[in-house]
Amino acid sequence: RPAWPRTPAHRSLSHCAAAAPVRCHDDGYVVTAFGYAHLTRVTIDETTWNEMRVFMNSLCKMYAKQGKQVIFTETVLNLKKRRHTYIECFAMENSRAQQASSYFKKAIAESDVEWSQHKKLIDTTDKGLRRSIPPQFDYFYVQFGLHQGLAHVIEDHSKFPWYFAREVIGGMLNLSPDIYLRPKRQLPDEEKKRANEFLEQWLPFDWTAELDGGEL
Repeated sequence: RPAWPRTPAHRSLSHCAAAAPVRCHDDGYVVTAFGYAHLTRVTIDETTWNEMRVFMNSLCKMYAKQGKQVIFTETVLNLKKRRHTYIECFAMENSRAQQASSYFKKAIAESDVEWSQHKKLIDTTDKGLRRSIPPQFDYFYVQFGLHQGLAHVIEDHSKFPWYFAREVIGGMLNLSPDIYLRPKRQLPDEEKKRANEFLEQWLPFDWTAELDGGEL
């Protein structure tokens, strides 16, 4: 998996928000990543969990004002390597977002190994992610807005691509793989411009500004 390039960060608590240097599609793309050594959302402490929920809620409100819905994804591969986790956020038009659940259900059903020891598709809507996936398991998780979610226990990480979510989103939007797998790097000035554009949209919804030292 290629390393993420450094991006202009806006806030840093136990996690950070960054305007991603490259968009996977035209409707918006943000990466949020934990700043501490958290391997998965399943294993984070309660404070960090609550902070992330509030941050995700703010993102949903921000994009709702633009007539868009948000899809959050997390891919945990090979926990033994102890990589820090990150959440990808895809914002898209309401009409497109409403199709996402069907696309992900089909893709998950066809993923990984043919014969699985675990249930292929786990609906986390009622129980939530942390009560649906044991902490020692690799998994893929997709969340539609703040409540509905689907999870999949990854049994063979060599057969599950790190770009799974991007591939599904790309298929939904009929995008060329070059756009979401091999995007062109942006120049520093373009990166800075995109980060500033994101901040302009984000500031009215920035819950961290209410905390001590949260002002810009």
